[in-house]
Amino acid sequence: MGTDVDGSDVSQNVSHRMHSSPSYKTTRWVHHPAGGGLCVKESPMQTKQEQEAKAFAEANESRIAAIRGRLMDAGAAFMRTSIASQLPAMVARKANECLEKHDPAMFGSWLRQAPVGSPGTQEGGMYWSLVDACIFFGDAIGTRWTYLTQEGRSQYLAWVEMFLEEISSIVDVATAEVCDAKL
Repeated sequence: MGTDVDGSDVSQNVSHRMHSSPSYKTTRWVHHPAGGGLCVKESPMQTKQEQEAKAFAEANESRIAAIRGRLMDAGAAFMRTSIASQLPAMVARKANECLEKHDPAMFGSWLRQAPVGSPGTQEGGMYWSLVDACIFFGDAIGTRWTYLTQEGRSQYLAWVEMFLEEISSIVDVATAEVCDAKL
């Protein structure tokens, strides 16, 4: 039947698209050489993204560290709000574990699973800005998107910084309102 670009017999390859995400489009399932089923064959594009992510992290080490710290601070502040008490217990526990591990991307993924707060409210705004910031951070430093360029990664970090500014503004307004109410 022919050979693939890597020299493998194409009759032995089974294409598999699990998801519409670009990272899965390059995943191929092949018959395991020892028999007994299928195994994932690493794609060249995934390897390229691992190299791209590493290069980006090395070139932007201090910026990434500063943003990670700000995300962790914002996450900890969010978890102290009354709205965080509305999270299901498992989500709150997993989110706190992510904060302890300094993993903002997973923190955002856990929060995203249990939306809280009404849209248009300060707390709802903080929630969604935090979720978006954490997810963009993970995308900027991760290997999920097959064709993400260095410029795209930098843009994602700029969006994270924008969301962090929104969160800071929301916290400043909420703090001012609490102070005004006590007067």
